[in-house]
Amino acid sequence: MINISIEGQFFSLPDDVGASDDLVRAALAPFVPWITNAPIERKYRGHSAGRTRYRVGAVGAHGTGRVFGGAGDPCAARFLIAVYPLAPSPPRLPASSALSHLKHVRFFSPQEALERLATLAETAQLLVLYRKYFPREYAASTASVQLPVSRDGESGYSEREQEFLRLVAQHLFPLADFFFDDGRFPNIPLTPLGLDYEEDVEQLRPALHGAMALWMDDQSPFWDEWLPAKLRPKPGQLDWERFEKLCAARRGLESRLPLLIQFVSHNTRNLFFDMTWEYSVQDFAWTEEDMNLLIQEWREAKEFMQKLDPLLDRMEKHPRYWFTRLVQLWNQCNKIEKSLMP
Repeated sequence: MINISIEGQFFSLPDDVGASDDLVRAALAPFVPWITNAPIERKYRGHSAGRTRYRVGAVGAHGTGRVFGGAGDPCAARFLIAVYPLAPSPPRLPASSALSHLKHVRFFSPQEALERLATLAETAQLLVLYRKYFPREYAASTASVQLPVSRDGESGYSEREQEFLRLVAQHLFPLADFFFDDGRFPNIPLTPLGLDYEEDVEQLRPALHGAMALWMDDQSPFWDEWLPAKLRPKPGQLDWERFEKLCAARRGLESRLPLLIQFVSHNTRNLFFDMTWEYSVQDFAWTEEDMNLLIQEWREAKEFMQKLDPLLDRMEKHPRYWFTRLVQLWNQCNKIEKSLMP
């Protein structure tokens, strides 16, 4: 932990934040606005015994800042931080004007202060992850780390954070579209990619429409168009193990029919396909552990669709044949029918 004093204000920053100029700026900008564009100079030095006080240069009316650290503080012992504001020094105000100005200063309540500190901690964490997963883009970025604040006082994402979020959506795993609107979220907002039962079924691909009707015991006129007159799905509970075995014994794409049923029933065991807007598997935080999990889940989701898509395409080209085969296999695995057999 390093402790920084600037303009009479004292700030404590974790070592990993103090090690990055961008994270130092992001952490201190809400309290010292001029630091956003101020150059930061680091002077490395060796360890010294006991408690050491390091001076940091500051020009203009901002006075002299200091970094305090001891022998047990590796971040402070290794370097000095010099912050140089770019703005010219404002003229000194008489006491009466200063007091008048203070009347218009808005002080934060303890709750507001805690919320702002939490936002700063989240911002620092996002920038740490940016540097971890996209080091080249992070090093080349010139985007601002200043947090925008709406009229109602809500903080948004800085330009640097938005860069990171777009890179995540493009290269690691999908994020909800509304994530890029104003406002912040306490966790990672994922996009459900499975079948949406609230969607107009007439807009679904025929294979998905038929599989959903089969799974929901829907005896709608849908089957009149695609099945022989004497063949209809039998109502009742499906013997899933038997269905998987029968399909596995088939050749080609018929062996993948269980994937179709898993997809429409939200039973793929993949969070991107099984969660819905009403039901989320769990909340995921902006941590390296959760991001690695989501990256793996998205990789498996793409592998799942690489197997399912060819079946969907073939069923679209020959729906009568494929729906007939699907319902025939389904009816062989009906538990009620089996219990009635002699």
